[in-house]
Amino acid sequence: ELGFLNMSMPTELGGCGADKLYSVVQIEELSAAGHTGIGFVLHSEIVSPYLLHYGSDAQKQKYMPLLSSGEMVGAIAMTEPAAGSDLQGIKSTAVQQADGSFILNGSKTYITNGPGGDIFVVYAKTGPSRKDISTFIVESKFPGFKVSKKLKKMGMRASPTAELAFVDCEVPEENLIGKENDSNWFTAYRDLAKTIVDFLTKRAETICNWTGSENPDGAEAFLNSKDSSPAQPT
Repeated sequence: ELGFLNMSMPTELGGCGADKLYSVVQIEELSAAGHTGIGFVLHSEIVSPYLLHYGSDAQKQKYMPLLSSGEMVGAIAMTEPAAGSDLQGIKSTAVQQADGSFILNGSKTYITNGPGGDIFVVYAKTGPSRKDISTFIVESKFPGFKVSKKLKKMGMRASPTAELAFVDCEVPEENLIGKENDSNWFTAYRDLAKTIVDFLTKRAETICNWTGSENPDGAEAFLNSKDSSPAQPT
């Protein structure tokens, strides 16, 4: 109701159309109040931008307004028990059926917003090569999806984290993000890094404005330089 979700997303998709600084201020205020359990950053600054950049028009129209209103909670299911966050080492598989749908099998772990999530951006192998990875939107109501365990943590206990299981989980063809075997995973890693640097840069700018110092531009310059580009995956 207050418009605190998807503040930097377009207004036509339910967001506020604001810049990243609004999100930075929001997160700082939540942190100052000790509200560590609210997964605003993941929901609004990682899941929603991924759908905005890589989702089809139909996917954006279906899910983004619900994420913006809070009717759905978003999460990313990337990490696996045996692979960590090494996407090329994941074991989860999605096999396309005659009707175009996919049957998803596998498990994910350390998934923030897992226990109460409504939609998950899930990475799975769709071919024999290590690079044959596809991305899917999986709803928690899909048959075969299960939150197998809510994990206990030493801190941030109000931020729910879980293990997920996919047992012959049927995913409609229209919930494939992009093309099969083309999950944009490398670009997604860069986007995630850019999101983190953007937040740190905006936070530093805010602090410098409050203290009267010059605005820092080192982080943004580094991000845009050739030297900041990671080696291409092999």
